Amino acid sequence: MAVTSNKTSVAQKRYTDVQLRDLKKIDRTVAQMLEDGAGLLSRKLLLQRLREFGLSHNNWGGLAAYQDWYNVSLAGCMQVPTELADFLLYTAKTKPESMIEVGVFTGGTAIFAAAFFKALFNDFEYVCLDIKDQLLILPETDERLGMRYEFGKTSDDFEGQSFDVVFIDGDHSFLWAKRDYLNLGRYANKICAFHDINAKEYLAKGGGVYTFWRNLRSSAARDLSVVELCHSAAHVGIQDDGNWMGIGIMDVTTR
Repeated sequence: MAVTSNKTSVAQKRYTDVQLRDLKKIDRTVAQMLEDGAGLLSRKLLLQRLREFGLSHNNWGGLAAYQDWYNVSLAGCMQVPTELADFLLYTAKTKPESMIEVGVFTGGTAIFAAAFFKALFNDFEYVCLDIKDQLLILPETDERLGMRYEFGKTSDDFEGQSFDVVFIDGDHSFLWAKRDYLNLGRYANKICAFHDINAKEYLAKGGGVYTFWRNLRSSAARDLSVVELCHSAAHVGIQDDGNWMGIGIMDVTTR
């Protein structure tokens, strides 16, 4: 049975001391971002806030250049920082009012992105979609952002619904990347974006999002602008050619 998370479930979450320390730091950063307002349109300031927010703890060689950005726990973003910042800045130009993220995991990207858009557009709605509730967030952060949680669900439950921005970062198989696009991505009003467009580690999953994105961009580019943000360096422990992560953007406003 699908379960929708709410403020009650957020308030009931219990964290370790390490998690709590990271989450308090994240909450302070979110509060500062909301005060920054339109100042976050400065790429320099946005990246400074992302550094303060922190990256989720991991051993990924592709983020070796950001060791001093890491949190101790899984709280934080799982992104190449400059890719995320440029994606947010690009998307902000379309003045969106809503966004759904497919596959939020522990919620680092969702919290940071929601804070960014909330700082710019007070009534912005951010929807977190995932098959599990693994969200790491304090009640005070939840209160600041007012995100909507849809856990125990997939994009099938939202087929045909439209949001200004659709960010697909769920199951990275070819079939689910396609399914998430057909259910939600193609109905985006302004931006449809995919994470991990260069992640060859998912090729074994039917070709992964890597292959689906390449099929999609070739057809989409006939009618609208397609932008790829790919900042990984070669020979950093992921793939020799530097292809890793990456964000693919389809700008529906250019149609």
